[in-house]
Amino acid sequence: MRERLRDGAKQNTIRRLDHAAMLTLLDESAVSVPKRGPSKRKAPVGGHREARAKVRVGQGAFRKNVIARHGAQRAVTGPCPEAAHLISFAKNESHEDGLLLRADVHKLFDRGLLAVHPDTLCVEIAPALAGYHYYSEFEGVPIPEGLDRAVVRDLYLTVTAKWKEE
Repeated sequence: MRERLRDGAKQNTIRRLDHAAMLTLLDESAVSVPKRGPSKRKAPVGGHREARAKVRVGQGAFRKNVIARHGAQRAVTGPCPEAAHLISFAKNESHEDGLLLRADVHKLFDRGLLAVHPDTLCVEIAPALAGYHYYSEFEGVPIPEGLDRAVVRDLYLTVTAKWKEE
């Protein structure tokens, strides 16, 4: 491997590398490398543009309310909370009840890849995530009591119906 590096340094750091030698190494190790041909894509244009944006008001207070109601433990993944809305803020512009979730799990929840069963209050993972052990390990994990079960049920039915369509 060191012979592939141009400077011969012994310390692992970011440095120049012999591109052709590295491609040979990858070929020898059976790693599939896409062949480069002439690109028809143009480089993206950089710069800035003016824009108007809606700014969501009240997220900090929402997070504090969720922590006050449910405690500072994340539902599913432990401490260091991020507040996730049970009822989409984008649709209702209202800060209703929420869950405390780790940032990546919050994204899964918002994208409908994670649901809470309304009867057991345990996590269910979308079939699309079954092969990802980092997320499938959350299957069956209970979340704290105190959520509006009717809201949880509506969300669960909506989300899991989409899983059946896929």
